[in-house]
Amino acid sequence: MAHVKRKYAECLNCGSRLSDSFSYCPQCGQANHDLNIPVRHLFEEAAEGIFHFDIKSLRTISTLTFKPGVITSEFIAGKRATYVAPVRLYIFISFLFFLLLSLSSAGHRAESPTDSPSTTTEITFYDINSKELRGLKLAQLDSVMQAHGMKRSFINRYFVRQLSRIEKEGTEGFNHRLMKGISYMMFAVMPLFALFVFLLYRKKAVYYIGTLVFSIHYHCFVFLLLSVSLIVDRLADLSLIWLVPLFICPVYLFLALRHMYGETRLRTWGKTLLVGVMQLISIFLSLLSMIFISVLTY
Repeated sequence: MAHVKRKYAECLNCGSRLSDSFSYCPQCGQANHDLNIPVRHLFEEAAEGIFHFDIKSLRTISTLTFKPGVITSEFIAGKRATYVAPVRLYIFISFLFFLLLSLSSAGHRAESPTDSPSTTTEITFYDINSKELRGLKLAQLDSVMQAHGMKRSFINRYFVRQLSRIEKEGTEGFNHRLMKGISYMMFAVMPLFALFVFLLYRKKAVYYIGTLVFSIHYHCFVFLLLSVSLIVDRLADLSLIWLVPLFICPVYLFLALRHMYGETRLRTWGKTLLVGVMQLISIFLSLLSMIFISVLTY
């Protein structure tokens, strides 16, 4: 006998009045049903949710990969329940990429046991290299600064102490902080990419939000391609695989822009190259900023 979930006349979460036809509260969104149900129904609901997510995810990734620009145009047209939400998709794919990247780095370190953590991180401030500070206590840092003719100001002392901490923690700790910063950086770069596209297509892109969704989907594809490259490089030791994204990403961007905005091939290629150059510059400047911030806040 099928179990019928009992509904309430009032939301248990916010107290709003509910009609019998309401499966969810229109005020807070909480499901309007009794949770006192057999355990097997909880497993059935979980399995149903997972299966539904898998089907939607496969459809989203397939469309994203093999039909550049289609997923964005359909999302803007209102077909939003068909695909995984853009931000949710980006979080999942970027998390997968950075996880694979950290695992790959760990694997390479395991294969090279002679590289100790303290000897693989070298950062120079003025003439002081971080390896010079190995084993020194904070009280001894002033003598190093004096030997290099540095003024013992607050700023100089702060930077030298940061170098000492980086040297003490080693590569793994610094790379972990830097990798975390890069993930935030890429999330921050996406709106800039969207702004570049919006400015180039301001007559056809009515709202900035459309180019922002386009930017999210494009970066999802980039991270997906880089994830595949990481796996192939790790399994087959094929370093030339990293040349593939350099060719595929511009072509994918061209096809996506052409599908979205329908301009001629020549104009689309020109804007593709322009957006690509502006993106590389913004990533380079952001990366330098993240390295600087990582050193400051270590």
